[in-house]
Amino acid sequence: MSFPIPNTSYNLSKIGYGFYLISIVRELIGKDFPTETDIKRLLIKKGRSEEELQSARQLSRYCDTRSTFLKDAREETLEKVAKIINAEIQDFGLFRKKVSPGLKSYKDLEVYLKMAENYLIGLKGLSNASDGLLFGKLFHLKKNGKAIINLISYNFGEKDTNLPATHFAANSDTRTESLLKQLFTFYGFHLPESTSGINISDNPEIQTYIGIGYFNNEISEWVNRQKSFNDLIEIDKINACFRYYEDSKPVELRANRESNEDYALISRFIINPNKCVFLIGGIEGYGTEKIGEFFKNNWKKVYHLIEGYPDHKIVNLIFKISGVNGTEITLIAIQKYKE
Repeated sequence: MSFPIPNTSYNLSKIGYGFYLISIVRELIGKDFPTETDIKRLLIKKGRSEEELQSARQLSRYCDTRSTFLKDAREETLEKVAKIINAEIQDFGLFRKKVSPGLKSYKDLEVYLKMAENYLIGLKGLSNASDGLLFGKLFHLKKNGKAIINLISYNFGEKDTNLPATHFAANSDTRTESLLKQLFTFYGFHLPESTSGINISDNPEIQTYIGIGYFNNEISEWVNRQKSFNDLIEIDKINACFRYYEDSKPVELRANRESNEDYALISRFIINPNKCVFLIGGIEGYGTEKIGEFFKNNWKKVYHLIEGYPDHKIVNLIFKISGVNGTEITLIAIQKYKE
């Protein structure tokens, strides 16, 4: 069965050409991952010049298909290698024409395109594994560690017995919860359990407590009672605003529904080496929903911002949310506390 190639893209063709060349080298040397020394010996046997021997190092890197060197190769460099090893096809443009589906030459060369695709899939897997380590570090979470999520709870059902439940969560909060759980699942961590009635210090199995929203959330209220956090920023749930000082001047942040503006806070609070609180939310539900969407797509940016202060117990990132549908999210302040 013919392997489907999506228009034989430039990138796939280029990497396929690279596999065509390194397959020749591997066969001549008898190793899957020949070293620079191995390749130099081969080129010396072929009578190559001292200048041409300098390509041995680059060629050995291309042969190490566990790395990204082949993906990043330039077509001019590959053509130079092709001439040095005296490959039959020494022109990338010709190779690309030959791997056009429908041509007879395609069947002879499609194996190298298959190698290229598997190589790219493998690199993506390595990238995901590496990202998973960063994701776990951001949440102060080991691979088998447990996290729980706590949302703002409204007791409407206690006042109206006709409602199907006693407590309800806002749609914006449950959407952010869903996005966070998607990330946990994607990177292979235990799915955080959604719960209430939290005592942060009572369960050694739980490494990370995640609070969504800042008003009436049990986790955020616990954090707000900590002087070290409160000295950085005040979460005023009565007046629905954030307050902090910048250059000794008070700053008060409030949502503005008419202009679709809100403010949001992402905070990591390291309680001890085995326990952490992670908070994310806006002043209003709109802000919580938009900062959740931002985090889903930009969590690595958040990671680098927070991990920029690895020896700090608390790092707060304050964002302004504006623009049509909250598309403009701007970091306006970074706060940090170090014991």
